[in-house]
Amino acid sequence: MKIGLIGCGEIARVGHGPSLVQYASEHPDVELAACCDIRPEAAEAFQKEFGFTECASDWEEMIRRVKPDALLLAVPVPLTAELSIRILKQGIPLMLEKPPGLYPEDTRRMQEAAIASGTPHQVAFNRRFMPVVRRFKEAAAGEAFTTWEYSFYRVGRIDPHYETTSIHAIDTLRYLVGADYRTVQFHYTPSGSDKDYVPAIWMEAEFLNGARGSIHIQPATGISLERFAAHGVNHYLYGALPFYAANGSLDGAGEILEARDGRIIRQERAAAAANHIMNGYYDEDASFLEDIRAGREPVNNLSTCLQSMEVAACIYRRDEWYRQE
Repeated sequence: MKIGLIGCGEIARVGHGPSLVQYASEHPDVELAACCDIRPEAAEAFQKEFGFTECASDWEEMIRRVKPDALLLAVPVPLTAELSIRILKQGIPLMLEKPPGLYPEDTRRMQEAAIASGTPHQVAFNRRFMPVVRRFKEAAAGEAFTTWEYSFYRVGRIDPHYETTSIHAIDTLRYLVGADYRTVQFHYTPSGSDKDYVPAIWMEAEFLNGARGSIHIQPATGISLERFAAHGVNHYLYGALPFYAANGSLDGAGEILEARDGRIIRQERAAAAANHIMNGYYDEDASFLEDIRAGREPVNNLSTCLQSMEVAACIYRRDEWYRQE
């Protein structure tokens, strides 16, 4: 099985590179065939660091020469849609980094290309594969939680397309609740004299299964962290992600805590592990490759991720409401 990777930037270096090395070491029939970046020096450095057979600066030439059985795409967001469509039309199984385009219209065009070509593909929302998130979802299964919350904090993030990062909160809460959004109301808290600068976003959501939730996105606060919780009658379940950053985090390798009737009945502090394992990259990549080897369509595809894009786009447009059509 020949694997190719397009885009040798930060996400590939800290996440997919180490994950693919581990996967190849566990599967002797897998070859890390080629890596590609428009910057030749970046591709060469990535090849040396992670042991790819060859490197390239022209992805189309790489595909013609190597004929990969699967591709991972980790390029800047504005490039994702067009490259994905061209790859999907060639019928090469593809895992693409989130978000799937800048706008929902991009995602729909990619979805149409995937359906028309029948090409298996996966969108890389790594939180869905984080061990802490999956353990939380297992603990919540079958319980009568009616209210959910997600806190998403960063330091100094004022980029105009910040929703391409905060989509993680939108998608992960949807994944944990196990239902699509019916409605979402957005509240924005501007700061300073620039009316377009939105440091805080409060979202109130209703899900199709009747649950309600809130998301608090704070792009410019004093610390970086992600936490979530579920509430039932005298029942509380809390989780914290293993978020490390140069500006610090409070939660180390992550944690799950559960309480009933005022008593803590579960407290699991995750053991520190390699970044690509704690942050879900390995399980994400391995799940995609195992699906391709087995001839299965990955679950986290463009169709199942479209609503997360639709809700995230509301933030960019400063919409006050989202309603499922």
